[in-house]
Amino acid sequence: METSKTGNKLVLVVESDEVTNRLMCDLLKGNGYPYISASSFGDATTRTRGIVPDVIVSAGRLPDCSGLELCRWVKSRELLKRVPVMIVSDRPEIPHRLSAFLAGAQKYLCRPFRNDDFIESIHFLAGMNSDACRTEPLFDTAVL
Repeated sequence: METSKTGNKLVLVVESDEVTNRLMCDLLKGNGYPYISASSFGDATTRTRGIVPDVIVSAGRLPDCSGLELCRWVKSRELLKRVPVMIVSDRPEIPHRLSAFLAGAQKYLCRPFRNDDFIESIHFLAGMNSDACRTEPLFDTAVL
């Protein structure tokens, strides 16, 4: 597997809404981030075969799975489990946020989001030391 060879971190964007996908990719490009754009989980796995992104951004809902399922899948893979994941969702309720963190996401961003908030989140996640990235749920689910 190869990782991004540029000084900037490679971001995988998995978003089925074309307008939102394009907005995220334009923001990434404008801030010097290389990216791979996908519209579904299946599309993402095909486009990233042999590539380990540095950050993954996933919509809360995708045509073939939820963003939480994608996050759990990422965290269950040895080569990907340390990649920070951000879920972007239109569900601001606390239970939805908690579910994302339990699935292993490092960031939960509600839409509509401010462009600055999106980029600041990417900067933060891209700057995370991979060893600091949680590979287990943030909370003990047996207690909840």
